[in-house]
Amino acid sequence: SESSPRDEFLYYTSQGQLEGLRQKNWKLLVKRQRKRGKQAVGNRRPEVLLFDLENDLGEQKNLAESKPEVVEQLRNRMQELGAEIDRNVRAPWTKS
Repeated sequence: SESSPRDEFLYYTSQGQLEGLRQKNWKLLVKRQRKRGKQAVGNRRPEVLLFDLENDLGEQKNLAESKPEVVEQLRNRMQELGAEIDRNVRAPWTKS
């Protein structure tokens, strides 16, 4: 019955690239072009997806075009958090 202390969650690709942010009921995904081998797969421009999970839990209605101010706010926050993580990353453990 306790609420979570977090109201933000970051999404990463399997290659470790920051791809999205969930903040309260909003979920933003910025899907970048993928590479398969040496060739790029998909569109050149990132696909931007915005969902209101309170009203669309199945993520069926992309609101990115109708809510550009929310996209900009979440994208800026996603970049802030990503930069913070990059600044504070620890070096990988190596055996000496």
